[in-house]
Amino acid sequence: MEIIINESNRETWKGTLKTDILEIGDKLIKKKGIHNSIIYSLIKEDVISFFQVINNHVRSFQVNYKLFREYSLWHLSEAFVAKSTRLRKKMFESDDYVTAIPHKTGVYVIYDKNDTIVYVGHAHDLKDRLDKYAHTYTDYCYRIQVYFYENDYESEHIAETCFINALFPYFNVQKVYYDKSSLTKIPMKFTTLSSLEEDAKELRVTPWDLLLHDRWRMINEDDSYDGVYIVSWIRDKKDDWIKEIAEKFDTTSENILLHARTFVRNVNKIEDEENHINDDWYDENPLAAYNIQEKFWD
Repeated sequence: MEIIINESNRETWKGTLKTDILEIGDKLIKKKGIHNSIIYSLIKEDVISFFQVINNHVRSFQVNYKLFREYSLWHLSEAFVAKSTRLRKKMFESDDYVTAIPHKTGVYVIYDKNDTIVYVGHAHDLKDRLDKYAHTYTDYCYRIQVYFYENDYESEHIAETCFINALFPYFNVQKVYYDKSSLTKIPMKFTTLSSLEEDAKELRVTPWDLLLHDRWRMINEDDSYDGVYIVSWIRDKKDDWIKEIAEKFDTTSENILLHARTFVRNVNKIEDEENHINDDWYDENPLAAYNIQEKFWD
């Protein structure tokens, strides 16, 4: 259940959750909790919180966070770099921050292909942990997000607890305060990759980055970042390009990424998009060729 904070209910919810952080437009997610409790989660641009309410008693956790980067399953292995040409390997090493998961402390979130959250974890060495542990969920793992926060013991405990109980992952067992039987989205296994995903795998980038890069090339008529040089485009251009699209369509960068993943989920390769012209998801997608051309070329 979603609860949108507005002028008429803001003070009520501030009292119910005993917090001053609620602002108009915030979205609370309500879930059934364990021990007859109710869980409310709140995710903002740089803070994640959850509240456990039992008989008017409120227990809450909150942590400031920063999304570092998104990865695909193939980023968990260095095998693709080892098989690459010398030029490509040199490019990957020079743009390592794009293709390699860092040896840093943080939280990781594993998603399936339908954006259902599979598992949330914490690691002192994210790369080492994901190389070894994420393969437990290889059948489900499609997208991985890595987050950083202040590195101390208290933040470490709170960060993982907040992410678990604000995102409601399916397979977590420890530090879970929500009733898992109330979860309605079940992670989906997948075994094959589309042509678009295979191309992204070859370049060791995410398929939605490949799509965003294709739209940037089309609108700007610029092929200087083609092939292995896409990793430089991700470093230099991607974030600004997403913001530019969001402004054109009067939406958020988060929604543009959501539309990008929807596009990737539904097409075999970008060149096939004409086959989906009458599909609802495509007609309303900002990244559909005719939609983005209309906004940028008119």
